Amino acid sequence: MSKGSKSSRQVTRVLERDLLLAYGPIASGADLYRLLGYRSGAAFRQARRRGRLPVAVFPLEGRKGLFAYTKAIATWLGEQGAKTPMRVGGVHPTKGPVGKQMKRIGQARET
Repeated sequence: MSKGSKSSRQVTRVLERDLLLAYGPIASGADLYRLLGYRSGAAFRQARRRGRLPVAVFPLEGRKGLFAYTKAIATWLGEQGAKTPMRVGGVHPTKGPVGKQMKRIGQARET
């Protein structure tokens, strides 16, 4: 993982632990493409053909399909979260009814 804030490293560690408990050391199939944010196996395959998968995937001898380390997925997810401003309830903190109310409170304090 690239250098990040202490909180982003903590988030990544929690993700690593949770993914390891839920999926084991590797993920595959529907679990893999959903963890990477693809809506379907077809979307995952198309991204792979285009060389756009965010983590390394690999085959396992004697097994069908592709696999990825859950630690790599957790690291990628943590990096993505660090790049994006924190949102509350899926809404950017300065938008939506709560954000508008917070702006009003801030403006009232300034006067």
